[in-house]
Amino acid sequence: MPQASLPAFVGSYRVAGKPLTISEWNACFPNEWRQEAPLFMSAYASLQDWDALLQFSYSGTKWGSVMQDNFNVNDWPNVFNLTPAATLAFYRGDISAGKNLFEETLSDRDIYGPIFEDQPILNSPYLPLISRTQKRYVKSPAEEKAADFDKVLTQNLNEDKQIVTSDTKQLTWDFGQGIFKINTARTQAVLGYIQNQTVGTDNLTVAITNPHAAIVLSSLSGSPIASAKRLLLSVSGRVENTDQKYNGSNTMLQEVGNAPILVEPISGEISIKRSGVPTVWALDLGGKKVKKLYVSVSGGKATFKLEPANKAISYELRFLP
Repeated sequence: MPQASLPAFVGSYRVAGKPLTISEWNACFPNEWRQEAPLFMSAYASLQDWDALLQFSYSGTKWGSVMQDNFNVNDWPNVFNLTPAATLAFYRGDISAGKNLFEETLSDRDIYGPIFEDQPILNSPYLPLISRTQKRYVKSPAEEKAADFDKVLTQNLNEDKQIVTSDTKQLTWDFGQGIFKINTARTQAVLGYIQNQTVGTDNLTVAITNPHAAIVLSSLSGSPIASAKRLLLSVSGRVENTDQKYNGSNTMLQEVGNAPILVEPISGEISIKRSGVPTVWALDLGGKKVKKLYVSVSGGKATFKLEPANKAISYELRFLP
């Protein structure tokens, strides 16, 4: 739920005039949905205008043969696969900082008084998912919230439909269905429980059969997706060790399993809305082209299929000049 999410939690930690670096964060093994984490954190860190994210941890320079450590990202091909897209979005500033900034002021009375650890900033756990938030230390406490505080919450939070939207309109979290979207000129993504439904953004439409996936389309230049000559499509589902076994609720492992690590293929259909006909290549884990895909064009959309035979979790799209 949004109230217990990492962005909502960290949203109360920024101090006015100071940089904010998250020195350790992760969505840990054996959480089977952790592939969404890099894009999710990159998106909200950009909205909040935080300065750095350090995902903990990386141990070594080679792929692991079996997943055992709770934190070791380089054993998780489905997570590592999305790091380039998440990094591009963050460093290029594809996702805009929030339009509004809300401050909670703290005086000596607050600092030296009772500790209320992990209390949401301004008592609103949804606010860091909508606008920028920070704390400011002052001599005398300010009791009043900004005049437009309630207005911004009302405009961007629908608790009945369970949807929260950033005030930039680039990030939408449908926490009722468990679907998160990023919709910017150079990075567009759909994450979550998107099985057997058609979901999309301005240029990307996804229809897959997997129960859960993270799918992101990135421009590989400074140009928008609508005109870039090269695009990267990154798709990630679940991964498991061979013979890995969960308990009945899939919250704990009964058997860690053995090598090799098994990667769930993403199956379904991708459509790109823009001019031109792309050449689409399935890529191996090293970025080498391994298979050219058939592409159909209709109604201003280029469409191709994702299937297990592609043996790929990344695809390159090239458009002719």
